[in-house]
Amino acid sequence: AELTVFAPAQKVFFSAEIASHTYHNVLTPRGAKTRDAKAWAAYLDEAIDLFGDNTEFIVPSHTWPVYGHDKGITFLEKQRDLYKYVHDQTVHLANKGLNKDEIAEEIKLPAELSKEWYNRDFYGTVKHNAKATYQFYLGWWDGNPADYDKLPQVEAAKKYVEWFGGEETALKKATESYQKGEYRWVAEVLKHVIFANPENVTAKNLQADAFEQIAYQSESGIWRDLYLSGAKELREGVIVPKNPVNRAAGFLSSLTPEAIFDYLSITVDGNKAAGKEIALRFVFPELNKNILVYLKNGVLHQSQTRVNDKAEFTLAISKAKFVELLTNPENARTILFSEGVIFEGDPLKFRELAGVFEPANPYWNIVTP
Repeated sequence: AELTVFAPAQKVFFSAEIASHTYHNVLTPRGAKTRDAKAWAAYLDEAIDLFGDNTEFIVPSHTWPVYGHDKGITFLEKQRDLYKYVHDQTVHLANKGLNKDEIAEEIKLPAELSKEWYNRDFYGTVKHNAKATYQFYLGWWDGNPADYDKLPQVEAAKKYVEWFGGEETALKKATESYQKGEYRWVAEVLKHVIFANPENVTAKNLQADAFEQIAYQSESGIWRDLYLSGAKELREGVIVPKNPVNRAAGFLSSLTPEAIFDYLSITVDGNKAAGKEIALRFVFPELNKNILVYLKNGVLHQSQTRVNDKAEFTLAISKAKFVELLTNPENARTILFSEGVIFEGDPLKFRELAGVFEPANPYWNIVTP
């Protein structure tokens, strides 16, 4: 969400991030819900209609101002048409039967848009946003049954390598392709070799070299960074800090109790939770909240309306101490018997529930299995 502001006395339109001196991402590469490119263009059009006649300066949130009425309107119009062109052409080509990868290769901006520096692929890219727009409307599947229920990466990789004629044959052909400058193909083929045998250092180094070359040729800073990050992982592995900062306490402290239980529900390991039925009640006196939390069918639920349902363990505790209990379980006894904390029932039920939680490890492999 972006909040734009018009200051009529100064004739300044603050465009936030909906118009800036680069092409933004319709879908952030870090992962999130896809943004609506059609609506993005429509809001720029609305801004022109509402404020254009009286605008002399445009100030984006991350880049430099645009001075002058005519330059400003041209800037807004071409930013608007950048987003709408990629949106409309993606849908146009999808309706002709092209999938997201084919569309990304097909779309080229017209010269009147691509010649503007603020429409270049310095950040987001036409390829990336075409795929994002396809995903927004049509999802991850392209309609081909061969792509619908594919084998997991490692299992498929082993079969690919076998069909290649073994690792050595695959590496020999990949090296030949690398020497021809076919870096995208080298990266794709060697993914299978590496996922079949992550100990193959030669394959990892060659794929890292391919990533590096793709990075050097990328106009987008984001593309360059993600390829160089992949190359670094291949060469050095995932680097875990010696003393990683535990941000859990600060994160949980910022949440409401309901949001904490929502978060805990996505840390449940379904295999550990299978077959268990546990009902606990948590009372937060200073917030006047009474929440039944129960595990059933491998799913963690919460309710503030089932006040008469029986709980195997009831805990009245401040939110601050509850966060401490979650982040420092080794101090559970001390916390449970501290001032202001009241409990009844079987505290081992709390331990049993906590035993199904498996918080994410942020230091996972990406380019290796």
